[in-house]
Amino acid sequence: KVLVCMDEEKAFVIRAFKDSAFEVLFRALKSKNMLRDIGVTEETLATITKLFKNHLGQSQLLSHSNGMLWLEQIHVPEYLRSHYWRAFSIGSSHKEGIDFFQFVIAACAANPQTPHAGIWRHIRNYYIFSAFDINQKSSLDAVEFRLMVHSILRLKGKSFHADQVTEATRKAAKKIGGEKRSTLSREDWTTAEEKGKFSGCSHLFRISSPLTEDNFSTEANQDTNGYVVIHHNAIEYSKVFNTPDLRQSISHPEATRKKITTVSSRLLQHKEYEDQNSINLSALVKNVIKKVLVQDDDTHPQWLRAKFSLLTIEQLHQLCLGTQAILANEKNCVQISPPVRVFGDIHGQLNELLVLFRTFGSPNHYVGDVELVSYVFNGDFVDRGPHSLEVISLLFCLKVAYPHKIFLLRGNHEDPNVNGKYGFYKECVERLGEECGKAIWNLFNQVFAYLPLAGVIGERILCVHGGIGGTLETIGQLDSITKPIVDIGSSALLTDLLWSDPAETDEILGVHANPRGKSIVSFGSDRVKRFCEQNDIDLIIRSHQCIPHGYEFFSSGHLITVFSATNYQNKRNDGAFLEISVSAQNKMVVRPKVFRCANA
Repeated sequence: KVLVCMDEEKAFVIRAFKDSAFEVLFRALKSKNMLRDIGVTEETLATITKLFKNHLGQSQLLSHSNGMLWLEQIHVPEYLRSHYWRAFSIGSSHKEGIDFFQFVIAACAANPQTPHAGIWRHIRNYYIFSAFDINQKSSLDAVEFRLMVHSILRLKGKSFHADQVTEATRKAAKKIGGEKRSTLSREDWTTAEEKGKFSGCSHLFRISSPLTEDNFSTEANQDTNGYVVIHHNAIEYSKVFNTPDLRQSISHPEATRKKITTVSSRLLQHKEYEDQNSINLSALVKNVIKKVLVQDDDTHPQWLRAKFSLLTIEQLHQLCLGTQAILANEKNCVQISPPVRVFGDIHGQLNELLVLFRTFGSPNHYVGDVELVSYVFNGDFVDRGPHSLEVISLLFCLKVAYPHKIFLLRGNHEDPNVNGKYGFYKECVERLGEECGKAIWNLFNQVFAYLPLAGVIGERILCVHGGIGGTLETIGQLDSITKPIVDIGSSALLTDLLWSDPAETDEILGVHANPRGKSIVSFGSDRVKRFCEQNDIDLIIRSHQCIPHGYEFFSSGHLITVFSATNYQNKRNDGAFLEISVSAQNKMVVRPKVFRCANA
């Protein structure tokens, strides 16, 4: 079954945390499976207990010296160890050290699997603030705040001169309204962070290995270049607590991977092709991904100008041909393994898309989570928004770089008969020049003809841009369609897949005319339920319609519409995407993530 999770326990947990009732907090988290959901099972707790006891002093507490030794063994950077220990010790009633419940709650908060979201965001923020509150006055002075900002930059892998750190600190203080204050209180800092005014905290207060039975140890291997590599085994899916104002999500661990504590250039190389042209394409897409997703800068990026400058005409040509070669080998219905993030219509709104990536997780292997999570973009990448060229170029680069983790499904605007009228053609001509613009527009549409029409997630969820209309009866019908698909309007099935909508209410049954056009239909809740039963699936995910709150259910929860472009055509709508994972009970879990419209 498909479940939508809500966070009902947050108020109780935060209240217990503020009272320094660590044992009460531990038992509450454990009873609600909130420890297990971040990979801390009974077996893991036994391992942590053993580790804790091995480091105890005569007082049966974890002392400062032994705690610092443990932080060193798990590869916490030297410049952060004293700060981490200060956070671990917060609220301690023992001068000699900390007890087991203090240790395990802090370790769980620092766990790399633990989401910086919901309940855990409040808990983590308490520790993060305490880590940098050096004088322990429940406020950050200028030096302490600068240290926090500098630590975020370092953990992101950025190197700055002193004057650049000063400027970054000034900008951060200005964002949260603290540039004229001598100190920043815990309450003011926490409020600013939770409202998204102070970013980067998900990087702070993290240990390098997850708290799993096999991984919570100090063993490490050396690769051939001498860089420390800690190997991670398969672990459970992590839970996200969905709250109305949630702004931060998680990386869902799904399979064996390796986490590096020191990154070599060799390990950052992503080789997908063998011939020289492909090597050039690999370098091209890597450069775009780094420029757009990794080199995070609050200032207006140099490549985002009136004239398109992210790629040259020759590079766009090479990118399109490389993407087409990959898409040509995909079926019309692709199979996708969870965990997955599903995005709805983007419509050229690059800035909003990048905010979603920065807030919830980014599809890259440098600072993102694409090694762990698949990404589905459910059509309508172009038209109407101001940066269709940047959006589609970025998505094509991601597809080339991560062909088995990025899935691009076709929408009704990935059609020259539509994007020739609603903005993409005009943007190509105006930003690339008339001759080159026409050629590149034609080339993009040539690639669009090879896009898959649908995807199935975990054999239980169908993703399609429009819907099932009145003609789609089985998922198997999709693979009977031959690529390239050039003329959408010539087929009732293709029109249904890309253009149809669910009826206005669950009470409307059957198939009816749709005001979008004479060949377009609306389908009733009975069609949805019958299709799910006949194809042995639980849910249909579709996009295609602007929804006030970013997502909307239909047919008693058997269909959900998701739309990712916020304030679409000044409609003041929220944007959303869906996170899909598998619970410990082997059930598909869908969690809508909403990003509020700033102009609402």
